[in-house]
Amino acid sequence: MLSIAKLGDAGYYIDLAREDYYLEGGEPPGQWLGRGSKILDLEGEVQKEALTNLLLGFFPDGSTKLVQNAGADNRQAGWDFTFSAPKSVSTFWSQAEPETRQVVQAAQAKAVEAAVNYLEEVAGFSRRGKGGAGDLDRAVFVAAAFEHGTSRAQDPQLHTHVVVVNGTIRPDGTPGSIESQPFFDQKMTAGALYRAELSAQLEQSLGLRLVQERAFFKAEAVPDSLTDAFSKRRADIEASLAESGFTGAKAAKVAALMTRDEKEHRPRAELFAEWQTEGLAHGFSLPEVQAALHQAPPRDLEEERAALLVAALEGLATHENFFSETDLTRALAEAAQAHGLGINEVLAAKEVATHDARFVYLGREEGERLFTTEATIHAEKWAIKLTNYDRLNERFVLSEATYEQALRSHPTLSQEQTGALAYLLTVPGTVHVLPGLAGVGKSFLFDAARSGWEAEGFTVLGAAPSARAARALQEGSGIESRTIQKLVKSIDEGFQQLNERTVIVLDEAGMTDTRMLYQLLNHANIGRSKVVLTGDPKQLQSVEAGGVFAYLCNDARDPLTDIQRQREAWQREAIREFAQGDPTKALRAFEERGFLFVTPTREEAMEKLIHKWKETGVEAPASSLLLAATRADARALNTEAQAQRHAQLGAEGIPVDGYYVYQGDRVRFTRNNFLRGIENGSFGIVEVIDKDSITVRLDDGRQIRAPLAEQNVTLGYASTTHAAQGATVERAFVLLGSTLQDRKLTYVQASRAREDTYFAIDRESAGPYLRKLMHSVAEVPDQRLAIQLDNTPATPQLEIRHEWEHSR
Repeated sequence: MLSIAKLGDAGYYIDLAREDYYLEGGEPPGQWLGRGSKILDLEGEVQKEALTNLLLGFFPDGSTKLVQNAGADNRQAGWDFTFSAPKSVSTFWSQAEPETRQVVQAAQAKAVEAAVNYLEEVAGFSRRGKGGAGDLDRAVFVAAAFEHGTSRAQDPQLHTHVVVVNGTIRPDGTPGSIESQPFFDQKMTAGALYRAELSAQLEQSLGLRLVQERAFFKAEAVPDSLTDAFSKRRADIEASLAESGFTGAKAAKVAALMTRDEKEHRPRAELFAEWQTEGLAHGFSLPEVQAALHQAPPRDLEEERAALLVAALEGLATHENFFSETDLTRALAEAAQAHGLGINEVLAAKEVATHDARFVYLGREEGERLFTTEATIHAEKWAIKLTNYDRLNERFVLSEATYEQALRSHPTLSQEQTGALAYLLTVPGTVHVLPGLAGVGKSFLFDAARSGWEAEGFTVLGAAPSARAARALQEGSGIESRTIQKLVKSIDEGFQQLNERTVIVLDEAGMTDTRMLYQLLNHANIGRSKVVLTGDPKQLQSVEAGGVFAYLCNDARDPLTDIQRQREAWQREAIREFAQGDPTKALRAFEERGFLFVTPTREEAMEKLIHKWKETGVEAPASSLLLAATRADARALNTEAQAQRHAQLGAEGIPVDGYYVYQGDRVRFTRNNFLRGIENGSFGIVEVIDKDSITVRLDDGRQIRAPLAEQNVTLGYASTTHAAQGATVERAFVLLGSTLQDRKLTYVQASRAREDTYFAIDRESAGPYLRKLMHSVAEVPDQRLAIQLDNTPATPQLEIRHEWEHSR
């Protein structure tokens, strides 16, 4: 965590630090870190007067200015980095005897110092010139580290505050201030490196067996029940809510404030006694601590380093078209945790990786070296080459009579859709790219196209990145559809045959990642099949490495823009403005008609949305959807909406995904389970609640039973925008103002509803006259491909016809 250090922080941290902290309360004394501290002859224990003077902008003795605005009330005093050990490590520490605790604390101190040294090396800069407008110089850190051992609720929480002073000594000996942006650019990477070093130190010094948990790690021996018991703040808030009977975001915030005590500084001896009594109750105390020591597996560090490169390479190539040196370092650090590899091994692996043949150097951008992988370059170039090959092939050109029959069977096609149908059925080529804005009626268009293709004996297959999108394509067009992953797998395994009488329609192509798109196109090329790529490049893109569809749309036919979903003409025009024109004009259109509310606080913005939503959502939740950018906001809205429908719900509830779900609740499935007919993103109403399952009537009319042990369901009154892309409802209620808010996100949010879309935002996020909101929805570039950067290898020679011949 990174926050701004205030002028009074020196007194707070040092007042906590006492030599007699173990018996009389407080925390250990602070320690100086950084090369700048050594230059200023600051070593060992931090003294209050020296740190106070430094935070004020003076040299440690207070005699001379370290920065130009020393002593000013509004100056930025410094930055507070917090390095927190994983909860299981703090719990292990709390149950150990003094000698083992000291080893854990020493590991924490070494890991923190290593992370600070990294930050000093890559993020230490000072800008010369008046107002900081000049060139950057290297800067060394004057920093003070303060170890703390408790949370506000007096639970064990081993963490270290590192206060980096906003002042430095430049290489030429002159003083100056620190440039702050590199701190924010590097904070996540520094945190990952800290955890890698901590895990290596704990394994080497204590022999703890550690396991990886996504980007973190945990001590395997520590039971989850005990770490949960040492999370009293959450328990306090939930208890307060239960006692009050209130629910929702605002109530939770009030409960957090009401249950927030002043942080006590009790003696550690007293706390350890309490903690260890708790440990006994959960079957984890000193004997279990002793048994957990020296259990780490033997390590072959060379093998671990090689595996580290593979893991980082796979993760980066999956999610990014290209990545910076900082991204690479973070990925390596996250993969290194619980594998015996500390910060030195990670940084050494980074240097090896930048010279590895599997990594391709793309040049520099904003001072950072950029890389991609050979596999990414290959997939991007082949995918693009395949879509542009064989444009004159007439094998899939239908007769004029068939085209006319398709038109007659769909008399309500618009003029624009009629032109698109002619493009699909009568224009030569084996790959067609058909972009279209949200709500232009692509499914209806493809129903007409399907009738034409099938009339001349072609087999038509549909695919989409998600099961929900595939079902929508199938229901709207009559094309038998599945996820692209399932289609590609069935082709790989020989269950699905492609030939020159096969047409594949890939919907939501913009959300398809490059590697999967390349595999589909390659299979179609070998089978001599036709592929139609359709979607909206202006909407949200693939969460994995993607962007090929948006790139192809630059040279494609004009997109479909005749929006039919929204009933009001002004709404259709606003949607077009979000997609292709001026998003600020679109927002003004909603504001002028009373569909955009600005409230004093974010909690009141949620309340305003719920107030509007309950007018229709209480009785008809399936047609009224709440939208937010983040999962946390969606959860808060779900809780508020459920509370409004209390009278419509059954009396007995069952815990699901952190909520209590009742008969009559609206729910959303969050994972595919094809054996049960469950698709990720499907909505429905709970009809029956058993002790271990719920029976849900899906929106498509099917009834399914969902065992709760599978944990694939959540409340469905509100959804994140990403999860709702492709959905259509009567009314949408949108919470604006997230850090994720941009043009693409707002476009998707504004285009879900046929009837009304309401927006709410807090005043701080909106800014004066909506200026901050308008800036956030300004144009954002499409996801760039690696091949669009400099220094990529030459386009490979693709012997496509040879592949065809070989496949016969």
